[in-house]
Amino acid sequence: MTAATATTLVLANERIEARFDLARGCRLAALVDRRSGRTVLKQEGQRLVASGAATELSAKGAAQVKSVKRGTLAGDPHLGPGQSVRVRIATSLDGVPLELERRIDLPDGAGALRILDTWKAKGALAGTWYSELGRFTLPAAAKVTVHDWFSCSDQSNHRLQERALKRGRERGICASAAAAGDGVFVWKEGPAPDGRAVKGDWDFDLADGTLAVVGTGFARALAGESRRSDGLVLGVLEDPATLLGLRRWQRARYHRTDWPAALEYVGNSWQAFHLDVEAGAMVAEATAAGECGFQVYTIDDGWFTTFMGEVDRSKFPHGLEAVAAEAKAAGVTLGLWMNPLGLDTRDPNGKLWDGAECHDTITEGNPWNWLARTSDFIPCETYISEGVRGYQSVDLCNPGYYRHLRDRVVAFAKSGITRYKFDLYQLDKYDCLTGDAHQHYEAYRRLLDEFKAAGAVIEMDTTRGNRPCFDFALDYGRLFLANRGRTLKDHRWYQPWISLANLWDAARMAPAQLIELDIMPQLEEWPLDYVMATALVCCPLCFARFTALTPERRAAIRAWIDAHAELRRELAGMLIVPVGPRPAQDGWSGFAAVAPEGGRGILVAYRNGGGAPATHTFDLRGLGLGRVQAAIAAPLGCQVVRIG
Repeated sequence: MTAATATTLVLANERIEARFDLARGCRLAALVDRRSGRTVLKQEGQRLVASGAATELSAKGAAQVKSVKRGTLAGDPHLGPGQSVRVRIATSLDGVPLELERRIDLPDGAGALRILDTWKAKGALAGTWYSELGRFTLPAAAKVTVHDWFSCSDQSNHRLQERALKRGRERGICASAAAAGDGVFVWKEGPAPDGRAVKGDWDFDLADGTLAVVGTGFARALAGESRRSDGLVLGVLEDPATLLGLRRWQRARYHRTDWPAALEYVGNSWQAFHLDVEAGAMVAEATAAGECGFQVYTIDDGWFTTFMGEVDRSKFPHGLEAVAAEAKAAGVTLGLWMNPLGLDTRDPNGKLWDGAECHDTITEGNPWNWLARTSDFIPCETYISEGVRGYQSVDLCNPGYYRHLRDRVVAFAKSGITRYKFDLYQLDKYDCLTGDAHQHYEAYRRLLDEFKAAGAVIEMDTTRGNRPCFDFALDYGRLFLANRGRTLKDHRWYQPWISLANLWDAARMAPAQLIELDIMPQLEEWPLDYVMATALVCCPLCFARFTALTPERRAAIRAWIDAHAELRRELAGMLIVPVGPRPAQDGWSGFAAVAPEGGRGILVAYRNGGGAPATHTFDLRGLGLGRVQAAIAAPLGCQVVRIG
């Protein structure tokens, strides 16, 4: 349901109602929880800052709504069904006419809405990072928590940070405000905070019950350029302990029509083969992975020469398409590791000057080279990976490179290679001849849209800093989590409860179904049932030499996968949240899956060592599931408890 009068715009679904004041810059006058009838949030204002000047958009007379266009989300590839409204607003900054196109999305069944502004000015603007996305009055006596989910390295752990905010400024990706009977969450939609094109010192500012959210996220814009702000998601909290309302929003936001793609078991060649991949070995591995019940096998680094898409014919004489065909015959989809923004430093196209001294980039552009370069022709980034190979950053704003990568991946997808692991994609250092970091983020998003349309599913590595995580990864595929801890012997050392801890942290901020978690069922020192169960609620990823597994081990893995297939399909359709203590050795932990309609659920409980008692009670009353006891006799194990 959508309604509008001359001064009011109303959007509503079965969970919330949002009323916007069109006479004051399309200000959110009230967000109403329809279950209780109470107003849980209202907007006080929105201060836009650029070029040293400021405009209070919600002040009377500061902005004029030029048009309101109602529609649906039917054509959006990233959201489920629902309503979408576009409001065109005219204002000015420091005398420069500015047009905002405000998109407001309300998916069906979600107790949250998204507001997304696109700026277009007739003159140049700069310094917009601390423009407000909105300033809101929270429920009375609300306790505010800022949530930050960050990446560090392949040995990162304790990813989730949650800090109480009583007053002042904090960095984060989400703020939740819990009060008696009411609660809201405010989510900054965009790359995770440590992966932004423009980094700020803070995201949320709390003062006297009012929460300001900042970050349009671009450093400058030339006359006529369009710049998109961070999205702002406002929703009903439902349960402060688990952020259940956020999970309901994400179910609609990262909509999947093909949920089985989120249930795949994925094998990967990296730890077993490193760069020593070749056709015969990869066909054998994919076949053995299929015998174990895995649906995808990914060839990691080593399949190309010095550039993405250029297959090393000495290793794959008949191309990757031939390997994909043989894998398909074994019931397995072939995947590829790619660094879509990297050119090997050995490639002749990556020479520092490469003819630049013979050309005039002002009049000719830079058609002869695809590297992203500063105004002094220096590559924006050079990265040496573990002494394996070096990369220089490639320019997605260069039409030639954009077409090359797009056409290569689309061609692969047409041949059945539709699963990808994307790595090393830093964009924050891009300030180059063809555009700044913000423009490169947008070019990357356009490219990924084309990949998604071609049927590609992309897992994105979240384990190095400055990577865009949530929107990029969850819109187009899945997040990959390393499972290793900082204090272990090396990055290949495995302990299952560390995997669970990383998943538990990440599942506070992202849907568990869209997270890939490293499992190691080849290690016989751990119970197979326990290791496999660590990824019961997410997507398992295994770095193993499948051909080295005994026939008995392969059969046991396959039997476990087959036995849990129906349960996993059921879990994929539910709202999954971490519950109980954070996973640790000799402790309990768990995940609760709640049916979207409520009233029933599933508890997946883990005993992570003999030092933990044989029983544990999980308090799931905030989810409407009561108190549930789990009992596991073995020192390491998993129990599934159905509720309701």
